[in-house]
Amino acid sequence: MNGGGKSREQDVRIMADITAAPRTGEDAPQSSNWSAPSAIEARMLGIADGGDRGFRGLSSIRGRTPSKGRNSDGALPQRSGSEANDNENDALNLPRNSALASRLPQEIIDLILKLSRTQGRTQAAASERVRQLVHNKAISGLIAKESWALDIMAQVLLDGDNDARTSCCACFRHLALEDDGCGHMMASSMVLNGLVTALQLGDDSAKQKAAAALGNLAWRSEETRAAICRIDGVVPGLIELLRGDSVRSKESALAALSNITLSGSCTAAVSKSMAALGVLCDELLLGTEKGQLRAAGIVRNLALDKTTRGSLLGFPGLVPSMEQVRRETSNTETMQRVESALDSLRSVQACIRYDGYRNIRFA
Repeated sequence: MNGGGKSREQDVRIMADITAAPRTGEDAPQSSNWSAPSAIEARMLGIADGGDRGFRGLSSIRGRTPSKGRNSDGALPQRSGSEANDNENDALNLPRNSALASRLPQEIIDLILKLSRTQGRTQAAASERVRQLVHNKAISGLIAKESWALDIMAQVLLDGDNDARTSCCACFRHLALEDDGCGHMMASSMVLNGLVTALQLGDDSAKQKAAAALGNLAWRSEETRAAICRIDGVVPGLIELLRGDSVRSKESALAALSNITLSGSCTAAVSKSMAALGVLCDELLLGTEKGQLRAAGIVRNLALDKTTRGSLLGFPGLVPSMEQVRRETSNTETMQRVESALDSLRSVQACIRYDGYRNIRFA
């Protein structure tokens, strides 16, 4: 136990020392763990120079004397070959909103940076702490403005373990509700790809929270819905989640699809899935109150789209399920959604002739 505590203490000290280079006229103490940031830390911290000098150290930015191994201007020695090219590419891809310009408290900056430096239990513990902080609306609003922080959390979705991935998905679920968070998440291919990865490869908890994050993003606007629908794997991943045993995961997938199918560009993919339509039938009749409400929202959205009405009318049992819900539900919103769907279908029902599933043709 003591060894583990010492290790955690050392991890914290290493993180603190990233931004604690020696002050002017001082040498780094022998006990210090301070060292030049790695390539990924330099990218996230914003301490790279795209010119001839390569990466710059924190000491030169903050007016401190350069550490050992650096040139007089604080730059790392030049490297040749592919290593130098890699550094130049890292510099060119540097996020503008770096940790050095961050308005976050230093301890939160260090905690988020720790996600990029650690793995396993240490990374999972740091991710869980960030998750707890994001539950505070004031802190969530600050983190939502920091694109560098969101990219670090997104990297955890791509290559972290299940515990860390779940915690970061939970962070994005909350951050998607912030105006700044939604904007930065939608602008980051890393965040969106990370959420799809979690949706496809995470455990049940990570998948549920990734679905919730995507649903919150889709709720924002037609623009975000259309963008999400263009991401490979989103709709198939949500449909696959509908088929699982987890009630919470199913409810989150239904919520996400209910928001996503508000966009006409997404309705076709759902209406063509017999598995999805089968789950909608089941949820309307046997689902939880939340599941029933969200399934009713999806069928309403599909019924409002003239191009997908035929699929609803041709799927066995779907219309009778909606009629039964309309008669029996005590939830006013669920009833309104089902009635809207039935009204849309009735308006064309007299003008069609049946020719098998997916082959319903309008007269």
